[in-house]
Amino acid sequence: ASSVIRVPVMDVSTSYSVQIVQSLARCMARYFVARPLYIPPTGVCETPPPLTDVETDSLTAGRYVHISQKEITAAVQQQGLTEVWTAHRAMNLLLISGLVE
Repeated sequence: ASSVIRVPVMDVSTSYSVQIVQSLARCMARYFVARPLYIPPTGVCETPPPLTDVETDSLTAGRYVHISQKEITAAVQQQGLTEVWTAHRAMNLLLISGLVE
């Protein structure tokens, strides 16, 4: 039996909240369009590149950490997030955070 996961609607009006939602949205979007996934190292507050960024030279220069889709898929399944880790949710986050109008 599948449990229903409800995600509350949140106000993302503060600049930090928007940046966090945008980072998650970009990561999810890159995952669902099979683009390479790069995140800043722990403790580094840096915005990930836009989805349309095809240049990865700066990413592979050590500023970002590469994560494989297999690793993300395994973590999503292990943590029981398959119902919320969806392309639809990624699109919602892109809209909510203002990355897509």
